[in-house]
Amino acid sequence: MLRAVRGNDMAWETVRLALGSKPGLAKLHVARSDDLSSLRPLASGAEDFFPETCQIIRTEDVVVPTLDSCFDQFVRDLPQPRVFLKIDTQGYDLEVLKGARQVLPRVEALQVEVSFSPLYEGVPPWYETISWCEAHGFGLYGLFPLLRDPRGQLVEADALLVRIGEEGSEASPPSAAGGA
Repeated sequence: MLRAVRGNDMAWETVRLALGSKPGLAKLHVARSDDLSSLRPLASGAEDFFPETCQIIRTEDVVVPTLDSCFDQFVRDLPQPRVFLKIDTQGYDLEVLKGARQVLPRVEALQVEVSFSPLYEGVPPWYETISWCEAHGFGLYGLFPLLRDPRGQLVEADALLVRIGEEGSEASPPSAAGGA
């Protein structure tokens, strides 16, 4: 579907890829609505939010590399890449980040999904993901609500984080060598 949306725009590269904290194999839980598919099983409360679309219709075995192992192929044609890394893996974002430790210094900004009330089993709480990012040189720029429960409580949000320079300010643009 993504290839069809891309059309003939060759500035976009589409790849079918799962990422994680270490290389290996995993089971992808494919939901009736593909945007709910995840390497994590759905939590029991997910049907409260998506009653007709969250059912798992099958599982697929997938090969899982790390972003560290494939990052260079995605930026190979960019002379001075300024990378904005958006991760939306339905509860697996922190695992993807853990597999990107070596390349994170080359990333200017991150967008990750954080959970306040997990829709998937084993999802870390929002503060754990943000703290991990802060420990790896990023500062929280903003939280953008994605889903609220019927009482208005936040369930999920996108967290936007930017690289922090040594004095606590945003980092300068990457050098000619491509580093931040």
